[in-house]
Amino acid sequence: MNSLTLVGLDAFEKGLKEQGIYESNAMFVRGGYWRNFFAKYPESNHMHYEMLRVSEMAGKAFVPGSTPPEILDNIRAGQCNDPYWHGLLGGLYLPNFRFLIYRSLLKAEKPIELTRLSKTLSVESCDFDCDGNDELIVKSALNNVYFKPDSCGCPVELSSKPRAVNLLDVLCRREESPHCRLLEAMSGVKAGQGWDELPAKEKDLHKHIFFDWNRHASLLDHFFDDTLQATIFLPFWDLRLEANGHMGSHLRVNIKQSLRYWES
Repeated sequence: MNSLTLVGLDAFEKGLKEQGIYESNAMFVRGGYWRNFFAKYPESNHMHYEMLRVSEMAGKAFVPGSTPPEILDNIRAGQCNDPYWHGLLGGLYLPNFRFLIYRSLLKAEKPIELTRLSKTLSVESCDFDCDGNDELIVKSALNNVYFKPDSCGCPVELSSKPRAVNLLDVLCRREESPHCRLLEAMSGVKAGQGWDELPAKEKDLHKHIFFDWNRHASLLDHFFDDTLQATIFLPFWDLRLEANGHMGSHLRVNIKQSLRYWES
């Protein structure tokens, strides 16, 4: 599992084997910690804390033992572990897996909110995903919108409750260990054996691999060079409108002003 979250571990293990000391040290490099996926993939971390939030909502809305079975079933479906990590078969990388998590959690959340919401719109500032920065959560009867003030105020979740779908459920392209093995295969080096073997089946496949330097989100401005090539030169926060991209106070004020407008 470590090799799925730590790029470069394959090369480290290979070095141990070449030195003949792998067997005596295998206990230190095999296995791994499942929560490493939350650290590497903020999208997985977001789903995880969304699941915890809905579970907490149910615990506060109902007396223990009285939670409607339909809500419990949807919460439990949202706890299926496969979409939160990945292995040989895709997992987190499969959009249909992530779609089912959000659908289940939104289906569980909607009837819970009907029992406790006193107003149509609400805004909450809290460190939702425990990354050390507060997020802004705007909720209505129709939508949930999660903003990241530390990333130029971009929304990272826009969920439709009637449709039970997160419209911003997109995963970044990150470097993985198989990419390293693919580059070795392209250079003519046999990359591993058995499950670890990764033959290159397409010419120049390595030229079509790209990695994202920032998390995919909405309402982020990027600036391209005059040739409009794929290289992105400046992110929006490099304009220094806010130091380090943090727009917390300004975004909070703007959202509250919008809420007053929507409620009027």
